[in-house]
Amino acid sequence: MHLHLLLNLRKKKTALRVLNVNFGNRAQHSDKRKNSNTGSDFHFGPELRIFAPEMKNNYPKHEKLKSKTTIDLLFSEGKSVSKYPLRLVYVPVTLEEDAPLKMGVSVSKKYFKKAVDRNYFKRVLRETYRLNKQLLLENLEQPYAFMFFYQTKDRLSFSEINEKTIQLFQKFVEATQTGSK
Repeated sequence: MHLHLLLNLRKKKTALRVLNVNFGNRAQHSDKRKNSNTGSDFHFGPELRIFAPEMKNNYPKHEKLKSKTTIDLLFSEGKSVSKYPLRLVYVPVTLEEDAPLKMGVSVSKKYFKKAVDRNYFKRVLRETYRLNKQLLLENLEQPYAFMFFYQTKDRLSFSEINEKTIQLFQKFVEATQTGSK
């Protein structure tokens, strides 16, 4: 028996993991197609496929905060949590789409004069959000709009920002759970 794992098969816009369990006999099927990648002599005979949904870590367009009215609402009525050098401003909203949250990122011109530097840290913030958004999604009871800020001149590494993001998201979860009780 030979196991072969294919990752990221796209079918109907859903990422799936496919596990192929192949049965074959090398003596009987020596003239058939062989798996040249692994050096195995097993034949790709009858297959058993097991499909399992893959966890989606992405930042799709419908999660991006673009609405001027929602951004104004964030700055006028939003609450915030901080974990140096990051700040998360949030407000509960009613979203028409199926997205449970909307996220925007910002890096101040006060700290980084060059657009190249601001864009770099915005990319880092978006990536740390994308990697850790499950912390938020698992604990949201209602839709939220977020603005994610980087607020220092210090140039932290990606790993440091990622750790701070995890701590910030946990702090947000604690703040919303104690606020709703």
